[in-house]
Amino acid sequence: IRLGTMMGIKWNDSNKLFALRNKISEIAMDEGKTMAQVCLNWTICHNAIPLVGTRSKAQASNSVGCLGWRLTESQVADLDRHALARSTLGKPRWRRLIFVVAISMLVLTYRLTSFL
Repeated sequence: IRLGTMMGIKWNDSNKLFALRNKISEIAMDEGKTMAQVCLNWTICHNAIPLVGTRSKAQASNSVGCLGWRLTESQVADLDRHALARSTLGKPRWRRLIFVVAISMLVLTYRLTSFL
């Protein structure tokens, strides 16, 4: 299964994807940060812990640059608005239900196997 097909991204949705990317780029330029640092900070602003995989010192250094500063509330709201414009989990609702059930089954399986 191709990732784009699985996520429901269609070619006519590419404008929404470019709009999100442009907004991230705009904020990165305003803050003097990289796009990756903005994305990681955005994750932190949602009280989530980003799991970052790095293959080099340069990537690790870049990732650490997301710490020690915060996006403003308006920046977070702008990014949320752009991201939700292309969200596929909310529409239709059955996709979200399947996603939640699949993840729940995965977590349950993991817990059962680690218990045994």
